This record gives sequence, C-alpha cells and structure tokens, in this order.
Amino acid sequence: MLVNKYLRHICSLVTVLTIHSSKGLEFETVVLAGIGKIQFVAEELVDQVRLLYVGMTRAKSQLLITSSGDTVFTQRLVELVAP
Repeated sequence: MLVNKYLRHICSLVTVLTIHSSKGLEFETVVLAGIGKIQFVAEELVDQVRLLYVGMTRAKSQLLITSSGDTVFTQRLVELVAP
C-alpha cells in the first residue's frame, strides 16, 4: 500500500506531453528527449523549428535537452549555447 501511495505521488509530479499539447502551458523543468532523432526536412524546417521553440519555451527554470548522437542540428545547438 505504501508503494502505491508513493507511486501516485511521483506520477503527480511528472507530466508527459507532446510538444503540440504543451502549447500555452509552463513547467518549472522541461525535458526534451531524443532531439537528435528529429529529421529536419527542408520543406518542413520552419514548422519544425517553431515546434521545437514551443517545447523549449515551456520551461520556467530548467530545460534539459537530450540526444543519443551528434547531428548537424545538435552540434549547432551546442555552439549557440556554449560560452
């Protein structure tokens, strides 16, 4: 019973959403997982960048972006953020 109570508490602290469904919401911490897997297609580039912007701007305090490998996009992102 204690385990169930603990799991309910933990689950109430974590919200898993698509970027589309997060529009208009804010969270203290946002995790964008697997960004390196995004296929940036030239015809859809503007829309994809806008969508990523929406996801990134949901964070009020902390933003964590993960990628399993380097892509041109992730390398450029590191260049923009690194001091």
